[in-house]
Amino acid sequence: MIAMMVLGSCERSEDELAQQRVERDGAVTFKLEGVVKDEAGEPMAGARVSVDGVESSAQTDAGGRYEIMSPYPFSNEVRVTVKKPGFRGVSRALKAAPGDDGDKKNTKVTICHLPSGDEDKTVTLEVADDAVLQGHLDHGDTLGACGSDLEVEDVEVSERVTIDALDFEDLVDGAAVDISSGCSVSLPVSGFVALESKPNRFFEIVLLLDASGSIERDDSFAASIAAAKALIAKLESKHTKIGIIRFATNATVVQHPTNSFDLVLRRLDEQAEQGPEAYKTQEGATNYEAALLGALDVLKPAERGANDNYRLVLMFSDGKPTLPIAPGLTQEPGDLEASLAAAELLAEAGIVVHTYSVGVREEDLRLTTLASIADLTGGEYVVVADSADLTQTLGTASLVGIGAATVANSKEAPTSTPLTLGLDGSFTASITVYPGAQTITLTAEDMSGVVTTSKTYTLTGVLPDGATCAD
Repeated sequence: MIAMMVLGSCERSEDELAQQRVERDGAVTFKLEGVVKDEAGEPMAGARVSVDGVESSAQTDAGGRYEIMSPYPFSNEVRVTVKKPGFRGVSRALKAAPGDDGDKKNTKVTICHLPSGDEDKTVTLEVADDAVLQGHLDHGDTLGACGSDLEVEDVEVSERVTIDALDFEDLVDGAAVDISSGCSVSLPVSGFVALESKPNRFFEIVLLLDASGSIERDDSFAASIAAAKALIAKLESKHTKIGIIRFATNATVVQHPTNSFDLVLRRLDEQAEQGPEAYKTQEGATNYEAALLGALDVLKPAERGANDNYRLVLMFSDGKPTLPIAPGLTQEPGDLEASLAAAELLAEAGIVVHTYSVGVREEDLRLTTLASIADLTGGEYVVVADSADLTQTLGTASLVGIGAATVANSKEAPTSTPLTLGLDGSFTASITVYPGAQTITLTAEDMSGVVTTSKTYTLTGVLPDGATCAD
């Protein structure tokens, strides 16, 4: 596991205070700094740290430290996200230096003032002018309300990712394989690989289609539907149910999960004909909370044993949540918190959410919410800047978190053969078996390419009685 500590930006010493305030062309910027550690208390290098609503992010150095810069004071509570390849990311609300995050053109900064000659009687003040603020800091005043130094919190971030399911379904370790003619035989095999092992391979999938007003501007709504239809064509209805939820100001279940792919495709065609809601209207807002809670309600197991299935949500959106806090035309602070709280409920239920940002630049701040939703639930976050590329992107995705898999025979070392994986982690292949003992190694890696797992099978190729084969 990783433990994360977010350190203060309002410490009392002069040196530490200077580290929190940076002059850039006469303007004051503010810094939030901290350290990321693993479960043994050792610094974690190479972790990506971001704060919702702040454009910049940071990567931890060899000592696990990071610095997040902002032109405005951080609010009293910030949501910090930590992610590193090979670990499940997490997003947590943490205490930060008190500050006013209101009008950015006239930001008021909270300070603790030390009156001259009577420093035991500190006074909490708010100042708005940079020059006045600098004068207070030069005098010895400190950022933040008096007696409100930033709290330091230890936060459990993630468990190391492991690949739990990795098997040839029709190959027995220690088996003897007859070679009836020649010096080798081609043996057809099939198998399955996934990050998480489930008792069965039944999939329940809900498509969350953003139908808010903004998504029509670059045909992202139509692209989402086209990509969903292409995805369905690559799945097998015998062990997959698919449902659809359309969301804007409200979330509507268009189709409960069903094995009838024809019915799902008809519902998608109906959505394409209906189109999204009108832009910048009361009906065209974006309610992530309602969408995620709707998916939770649809996928929540109604009977014993339903948790044995893979339950997934594929969420397509081009923007940010603007509800449930009224009026819904712009994002309010509570919209983000409500969205992430809903995502945490899905995570607790074992439901994975893969998020696709459609038609929006990766550096756009609106994407931080979609990234956090994926991180919280163990899903993948994918940016598709050109909505026309969504079908291809989704077609090469993995619903089970696997990026690649290979098979190798020890008699052919160091050569290995890539396996073609289905979206559900299934594969078929042929392996060549030679006379004598040999080891077949099946290897898989996660989407980041960091976590790998291997499984070996020992086979013996058996020639007919009296037959020989030169090495």
